[in-house]
Amino acid sequence: MPVAAVVDAARLPGPLTAVGLATVPGLLARGIAWRARLALAGIPVLSGHMVTAIDGDPDGVTGVEVAAIDRDWQPRRGQRRRIAASIVGMGFGVRPNIELTRLAGAEHGWDAALGGWHPLRSAELETTVPGLFVAGDGGGVLGVDNALAEGAIAADAIARRLGHANRALLGWRASAAAARRGRQRLFRTVLADWSALRPGAFAATTPDTIVCRCEDVTAGELAQAVAAGYRAPGPLKMATRAGMGLCQGRVCAPAVQHLLAREAGLDPAGIPPPTARVPLRPLPLSAFIDATAAAD
Repeated sequence: MPVAAVVDAARLPGPLTAVGLATVPGLLARGIAWRARLALAGIPVLSGHMVTAIDGDPDGVTGVEVAAIDRDWQPRRGQRRRIAASIVGMGFGVRPNIELTRLAGAEHGWDAALGGWHPLRSAELETTVPGLFVAGDGGGVLGVDNALAEGAIAADAIARRLGHANRALLGWRASAAAARRGRQRLFRTVLADWSALRPGAFAATTPDTIVCRCEDVTAGELAQAVAAGYRAPGPLKMATRAGMGLCQGRVCAPAVQHLLAREAGLDPAGIPPPTARVPLRPLPLSAFIDATAAAD
């Protein structure tokens, strides 16, 4: 099936962005190679654009509306076009999985460059819960290379904490990993400044835009609840059921967070993530029955 277009909200990178991305040349080269493959395949890339509507009927998608956007990702008036399509794939970045660290009682902070809410960690990657270390994207999304580097740093710190006698190799690897991690963090910061989700994207929502798919909660219902005084995630969840479905808010939480901030005039960084509860992932009842039978 041919690809009609790739719609990218980020504009083409400027010279300063390109220099920042060059701090991790392997990743930059990979991105350039992907872009070149699209060009060779004749697939248009619409930079500085976003999908503002999806057309369809009960049988499926028929097309999308695409609009040019400004630097805040606010759709520009009159600069819209329609593209025929039968399948639409959309993505707005990735986030750390923080359910385990929240249940463990670790403190969390907000950083858009790391994917939003993430556990606060020391230089040795220990959280605010003594003895609890987090390595990889669970501590902030920086990619597989950074995850490998953080694994070496955490392993060295744990070995020293346990008084391991033979840690010379770990220490050497941890030092090299710390240098690589610094470059990865700079790369991610530049990448976020260039292409991270911006609040103007939510201007494309209409009152009937579904935000919480599990419970069919619309943007209009969320706006009405905020206007009625529900200006915190917990009360808003109780008033609208947004985030009460099977995914427990893992899919809709960022959209709810940004829409709440927009409607209430709040800073998204001041809106806490939804409450984490077990089970951390949906499980069939049979899994509990089997576990109980095995224990007997």
